[in-house]
Amino acid sequence: MRKNLAPLLAAFIMFTLFSCSSDELANDEMGINTADLTLKLNRSSSPCEKNLLGMVSNSKLSIDCLSDLGGQTINMPKGVALNFDGGSLANGTLNFNGGTIDGRLLSRGLKITGNVQLANNTVQFEPSQWGIVQGWTNKGNAKNNKESIMEAITQVKKLGGNTLEIDAMDAYLYVGNEYNNPNWYAAEEGISIPSNFKLKMNDNTHLRVYPNDDERYALIGMRGVTNAKVEGGHLHGDRDDHKYTGNGSHEWGTLIEIEGAQNSTVSNVSMSEASGDGMNIHSLRFIWEADYRPAKNVVVDNCSFDKNRRNNLSITDGQDLIIENSTFKNAGVDTKNSKGTNPRFAIDVEAHRERVNGQIKYYEKVDGLIIRNNVESGSQRGGFLVSIGDNVTLENNTMETTITYRYANGTIIRNNTLKSDKIKYSSVAIRGGEKGSQTQSNNKIYGNKIFNYVQGIQIRGKDHEVYDNTITNCNESIYVIDIKDSKINNNHIKSNYFRGKGIFAYRTTIENSEFNDNDIEVTGTAFNFIYVNRGNEAKNYNVDIKNNTFNSGYWSNINNAHNLNFQNNNINTSIRIKDAGNLTFNRNGIDGSNDIYSHTLLFQGNSKNVRISYNTLTANKRKQNTYTYPSQNDSGIQEWSNTWKYK
Repeated sequence: MRKNLAPLLAAFIMFTLFSCSSDELANDEMGINTADLTLKLNRSSSPCEKNLLGMVSNSKLSIDCLSDLGGQTINMPKGVALNFDGGSLANGTLNFNGGTIDGRLLSRGLKITGNVQLANNTVQFEPSQWGIVQGWTNKGNAKNNKESIMEAITQVKKLGGNTLEIDAMDAYLYVGNEYNNPNWYAAEEGISIPSNFKLKMNDNTHLRVYPNDDERYALIGMRGVTNAKVEGGHLHGDRDDHKYTGNGSHEWGTLIEIEGAQNSTVSNVSMSEASGDGMNIHSLRFIWEADYRPAKNVVVDNCSFDKNRRNNLSITDGQDLIIENSTFKNAGVDTKNSKGTNPRFAIDVEAHRERVNGQIKYYEKVDGLIIRNNVESGSQRGGFLVSIGDNVTLENNTMETTITYRYANGTIIRNNTLKSDKIKYSSVAIRGGEKGSQTQSNNKIYGNKIFNYVQGIQIRGKDHEVYDNTITNCNESIYVIDIKDSKINNNHIKSNYFRGKGIFAYRTTIENSEFNDNDIEVTGTAFNFIYVNRGNEAKNYNVDIKNNTFNSGYWSNINNAHNLNFQNNNINTSIRIKDAGNLTFNRNGIDGSNDIYSHTLLFQGNSKNVRISYNTLTANKRKQNTYTYPSQNDSGIQEWSNTWKYK
């Protein structure tokens, strides 16, 4: 986005030009108020009558005028202090022998050598002092803008400062690989933050990527540093003006790249419209390399991400990371001039690994990540995805789309609120695991509140715990696919969705798992076990369904399902059973009296090894007792010690 700026003379005499240059007309088209860009400068334009040559050791001089050094190098006496009093120094070199200088006297036209310290650790960056050209400009000026900011950071750091503070400024920066250098590192070629340093901006600060044709860039980078900080400001990518030339995907242009940074923070920063990710967190080199350095102890706090073309935030390697209090909007959506590119998630945790000779080889690893107190909406493919990662906790987030984990260990999804404004075909609120994965374990989903999805919670594969969730108005509240060693307990389900379902299992296996203490009230079927555990490999699988309350508007289904043990449940509808095997109904209360079309227990086909005992069974007086179709072999059903009631 281009800003409406009147061109500023980057000199020590300040005045405003009112003209109709082509750059200014381009800014005007964007409709930006120039009042937002007023620079808070009040520098003297009067030439100095005194000069620095008259100073003596350990003296102090307040600069209150414009001092042009005429290209000279001035050797300062020992221990002098130069203080700021509204003046400027330019066009020369000061060579210090001890002493201090006020950071407000620094500029691109002044070189500092020798032994000297800043009077204050924080230096205010004044765009005019550093030759910044604001608003829409050409590539040369955009390149100069980046170099000026980097020169300021380098000089402040060298002189002992730890903070560069930028206030009102709106400028384009060229951060591309201009000469196709193969040893070019994006995180070092933009605004590179050194160790023990803070770049501080505010709501009046806008840094923009000058449109380029590079597949990879970084507007701000933290590469291999410790205790680096970026605070405040608005970062704008070039996705709608980017030149997508060649055959590459151009998905690696990012606004902040954190590469092997440790003990570092990014806070209160807005990141929008990158050609790739808004932010990318990863390691320096791969795990198996001797000089591998993970991103570690990195905090991203109170930031906002919007319309970044790939993901809003990607994390491929890191330890002990925190993403909190941030807003994620419209990840990967199509915009007027550019289409999004996959994966298109708000947050994508996507460590890279490969299977080599049957063994998993890690290139990157994410271990220890907290994602909390964030707000997500409008993501193209999904909200928060843990594709490959260990010990990731997602808590207290407010979501409009999805939370997903795949090949993950130690994932905790807890106390989140997921609410879809409208039900979209095949949308899932929380999706966990992968079918047949041997590298997922100890994953937990609990305490979440879910509203208005086609599927509330879907789990696949082994070792899940799903409990204490509240699922409201979903078509299929809990959907299981080939699960093993999993527990689905104490969930609260209520759905007014047309024929909404409670527990749904279809053409799948369920091995050594349980559905206990759930409270389900739906308009459709409370439970559906259809084509479950049919193969020989599943003949010894066991599924416990105990102590649940099932209230539903339609009968429940057990069709070609095997090895189910119903015990101590309260079921307020009839059950239709077809071609099932190895079923146990023990000490349940089953009330099918409201079903005028079916018996409380209706057997179709030919079920085998069904045991019905010590249940309280209530039937419509016109549909008494268990009913079996003629195809049912009576020896396949055993009934004893049941109590029948009729209404």
